[in-house]
Amino acid sequence: MFDSINEIAVCATAAVYIAVSIIWYSQTFFGKIWSAASSITATDSKSQQKNIIVQLLGTYISNVLVCGILAYAISITSVLKVSVTILAIAVTVFVWSFLAILSLSEYKSRLYFLVHAGYVALFIIGATMILNYWPW
Repeated sequence: MFDSINEIAVCATAAVYIAVSIIWYSQTFFGKIWSAASSITATDSKSQQKNIIVQLLGTYISNVLVCGILAYAISITSVLKVSVTILAIAVTVFVWSFLAILSLSEYKSRLYFLVHAGYVALFIIGATMILNYWPW
């Protein structure tokens, strides 16, 4: 059932998206907007840095799970008669709906939602393309 999943591609793609998230949420890109929309202060951010290894490990494990599910979904696209691009877009919209629900229920701003939604789109569509076109 899972024979068609390339574990190396899944783990590598998960690691790539750790780097992408570090860049995406950096102060140079969307970190300032996200921090302001999340009401996270510099003090909060510094106090969380002592747990950075645990946070990165948890993020990596979550990324591996998402990438594994995407790899499995890609492997059955021919059976479902759906293109990989449509799959990526459908999964992105599905996750956006949950982000919207969480953002609304937590009274977060549109900017908060948009920063996360942009990252989710980049992650899911990018990871799907990497996993689909992995050379070996």
